[in-house]
Amino acid sequence: MYSRQVLKQFQNTRHVGDLPNADAYVQVDNPACGDILQLAIKVANGSIADARFRARGCVAAIACGAQLVEMILGKPLAEAQGLRRELLVEALGGLPETSMHASHLAMDALAAALKAARLPLQAGVRESPSRPMTEVVAALIVRQDRILICQRTERQAMPLKWEFPGGKIEAGEQPRAALRRELDEELGISATIGDEVTRFQHHYPRGKAVDLRFFVVHEWQGEIQNRIFRDFRWALRAELPGFDFLDADQRLIEDIAAGKLSF
Repeated sequence: MYSRQVLKQFQNTRHVGDLPNADAYVQVDNPACGDILQLAIKVANGSIADARFRARGCVAAIACGAQLVEMILGKPLAEAQGLRRELLVEALGGLPETSMHASHLAMDALAAALKAARLPLQAGVRESPSRPMTEVVAALIVRQDRILICQRTERQAMPLKWEFPGGKIEAGEQPRAALRRELDEELGISATIGDEVTRFQHHYPRGKAVDLRFFVVHEWQGEIQNRIFRDFRWALRAELPGFDFLDADQRLIEDIAAGKLSF
């Protein structure tokens, strides 16, 4: 049963259509259900001056597209960048569990549009040509009160460091699709990618920089296998600071151990 707001946005045609001279136009899709969402944005004076969308799919997918546009119109770029999926769902008066995929699709469209417009990934900061940004996704795989952590081999870069499973986003990939692929390659599982827990950038010496996105995973199919790591183990949250993690993960480790993140 859909909420009144979902049904209202499903019928809302105010922001449906093309956007001439858009700064970014993207299309994202959900191969599992066939939903497609197109989003176009125009930027002026540091804010989203106009936006349009088109959606093909279920009621929830169309409603999420309409609600997303209303929520980002006129917003400063930093505020649009920080929009959380939970706020979108709340604005719609909730979604049935079987329709939550539509909210993920909408947020993927927003992230792709901001990237296509070459907007800052952090408020007020543009990528520097001398510091190329590598986009990385990683999974916080949770089993009861423990999180899966993995150790790099002696032959890998930054050998024997601990990390969370995941890897680089390939050209043309959406973040969740990239993470599903990485977890299949590294652990042999077919994972259901949940909410994005946090996102930040880390700059290594000598110009290397990474844009890190962490997603929670509570469900997966198949038995976890160690395909590429030296070791892996299930660790309590309070135990995480005792492992020698990658520098890029230190901020996240501190926040998890301090109980600042819930997932």
